[in-house]
Amino acid sequence: MRYLGIDYGERKVGIAIAYGPLADPYKVLQFRSEDDLLKTLKTIVENERIDVIVVGISEREIAQASSEFAEKIRKHIGKPVELADETLTTHDAHEKAIESGMRRSKRRAMEDALSAAIMLQSYLDILEFS
Repeated sequence: MRYLGIDYGERKVGIAIAYGPLADPYKVLQFRSEDDLLKTLKTIVENERIDVIVVGISEREIAQASSEFAEKIRKHIGKPVELADETLTTHDAHEKAIESGMRRSKRRAMEDALSAAIMLQSYLDILEFS
């Protein structure tokens, strides 16, 4: 199975991909409209032959927006969409990037993709042990 992890934000989206048991950061997408974002995601799903999309859900207002976006993905792309907890993944991504010695500019550019990878990896780990 191939998985696409999404860390949804109001202006940018972190993307991670897992072709097996390990998730890797893929890219950060900045977007002007959700329609453009959905088209880009559909292209990624088709090109990478993704089977399941996992959307991270955090807390407060963004949780509702993430859930609504997950439903739009389900309708527009037509692949199974799962929800996964992404609470504190941005913080964890920031710390791991610092520990790895990544430059500040690179950390900022990839932070959302790293967050998506951490969220997707947690999801995959839960699947493996259930």
